[in-house]
Amino acid sequence: MACAAAGHSVVELIVTDRLQLIPVTSKEASKDLHQVFLSLDVMRPFRGMFGALSSEEYVKFIDARIQGWKNGPFGLFAIYSKDRNEFIGSCALEKAGEDCAIENGVAELAYLVIRSMQNKSYELEAAKALMVYATKLFHEKVYVGNRPLKVVKTDMYIGSISYLGKIAKELGMDGPNVSKDQDSCSYRILLR
Repeated sequence: MACAAAGHSVVELIVTDRLQLIPVTSKEASKDLHQVFLSLDVMRPFRGMFGALSSEEYVKFIDARIQGWKNGPFGLFAIYSKDRNEFIGSCALEKAGEDCAIENGVAELAYLVIRSMQNKSYELEAAKALMVYATKLFHEKVYVGNRPLKVVKTDMYIGSISYLGKIAKELGMDGPNVSKDQDSCSYRILLR
């Protein structure tokens, strides 16, 4: 499964030791994602922000993510186990900010894992794979808004400084490349 991404590399399946990250470029690729986004159990921590989506909101959300791949190499992935092809959750590397206020040079990393698959380090493995992907985009000088991609951020409720620090260390990045925004609950990794 591949997706041409606005003059950049073809986005393909990302494979790790235990996972497959499949770009959600069609309704077929999104077939299992309802287990994450319509689940009150999985979405409970987000209740104050958006909570579980209604069926109508879910369709709009997925359609927007499918469309997003047509505008560049950023989007939503479905996560499956490599050995049994079992659905685990979703992760994304998307342009940070709202459509009308894209944060220039910044991409946002997010992930959600269904309850039965949590606490198995799948989140860390998926996040690390997306950081490798983001680093590739950085070296290709892919733009986010008016600037080349330079920073990946994640919100505190989705990730943690310890996860980002661990990912940065495993990718050979120094600790100072990980920082916390002063005005929000976001953490950032400076790409290099």
